[in-house]
Amino acid sequence: MIERSRKAEEKYRRDGEAEYIPAVSPNPKDMTAAMPTREPYAYYGTQRGFSPNYINRFAVMGYEGFLTFNAMDSAKDIKVPTIVIHGTRDLFCTPEGARQFYEGLTVPKDIFWMETTNHIDLYEKDKYVDRAVKIATDWFDKHMVSKAAVSAQKVVAASGKR
Repeated sequence: MIERSRKAEEKYRRDGEAEYIPAVSPNPKDMTAAMPTREPYAYYGTQRGFSPNYINRFAVMGYEGFLTFNAMDSAKDIKVPTIVIHGTRDLFCTPEGARQFYEGLTVPKDIFWMETTNHIDLYEKDKYVDRAVKIATDWFDKHMVSKAAVSAQKVVAASGKR
């Protein structure tokens, strides 16, 4: 796939033509789709995940970056407080991968596990989305907003204005 990706990018640079494959397929065994299996199709390929601007396609030239990206390696480069909210039964972004990423963080961090049934639960089911938003909001209020407010107070104090 990486070689195919490189050839597709060369063609795009040379001719301006992008090669596409389906992002999802109704056939869960269709390995020509970028995201094979039932779960991605059940969301992206149906009215559940409908968006008027969505096109069911994946640029083949994007495969190399997708297949070679390693989030675990990037954790050490993050310089701001970080929260990870993850489902417990996610087959696409595995819980073990989330744990490894979290362990690689060297900044103030938290991880929250949600008892989901699959990856898509966190996209659309209110009981998960609402909880994730509440967790993230509380966490950002604690770690980000308060630091910004303290910094603003220091600037005001240094300027001698009230």
